[in-house]
Formats: sequence, C-alpha cells, structure tokens
Amino acid sequence: METYAKIARLKDESYREVLGVTKKVFDKMLELLVCQFMKDHKNGGSPNQVSVLTRLVIFLEYYREYRTMNEHFNNEFDKMRKNDLTG
Repeated sequence: METYAKIARLKDESYREVLGVTKKVFDKMLELLVCQFMKDHKNGGSPNQVSVLTRLVIFLEYYREYRTMNEHFNNEFDKMRKNDLTG
C-alpha cells in the first residue's frame, strides 16, 4: 500500500520526472497489466508477494536509471575513442 500512497501523491507533471512516462501512459500501462494479471490468474495459483503496481513502478524506475546509465557510458566511450583517434 505504501507504493500506492506515493504514486497517488504525485502531481501529473511529476510522473514524467519520476517514472519517465506521463500519468495517462502510466494509468494505461497499469490497467493493461492488471487485466493481464487477472486473466493469467483466473484459475487460481499462489498469490504474488509484490503487487502489479509495485512491479510496474520498479520496472519503470529501473528502466529510467538503466537508460541514463547507458547513455552516460556511451558518452564516456565516445570521448575515449575520440581521444585515441586524435592522440
């Protein structure tokens, strides 16, 4: 429930900054994931320890950080390569 409370407090313009997507896109993603989860588990099975909402937030935060980290490494690699070519 803690994740839900944090997400509920976000302003519309903060979604893109924190999660990398707009509120409208986030809500649509969550809706689709919940529908798929219900479809996949209609015959039962053991409950997940982590909610669909929490898993979506974790994924979006990871993807946002991974993309940033990857861009940083690519920029550093390009600088090193340029230095090797000119040096």
